[in-house]
Amino acid sequence: YKPAEYYVVESHYPKYVCPACNKLVQAKSPKRLLGQSPFGEDVIAQIVVAKFSDFLPYYRLENITERAGHRISRQTMHKRMEELSDKLLWLNLA
Repeated sequence: YKPAEYYVVESHYPKYVCPACNKLVQAKSPKRLLGQSPFGEDVIAQIVVAKFSDFLPYYRLENITERAGHRISRQTMHKRMEELSDKLLWLNLA
């Protein structure tokens, strides 16, 4: 058994200038589920499973992430869950 690992992925999207028209062009970043959230979908999914399947409160999840070397506060987790529930509600209404 290997427990979940948290890691940071840095994505760089270079900017280029067209020599002919002097126009700035940048590669598009991929769409994310929660917009400009610093967390990927895998972290959000792990929080959802731990919260609603394993019944872990946010303070325990905060301690788990801190032991793994990345502190995610319980307020941040709660905000992301609210954003996710709003997204899911709008998807259900559409």
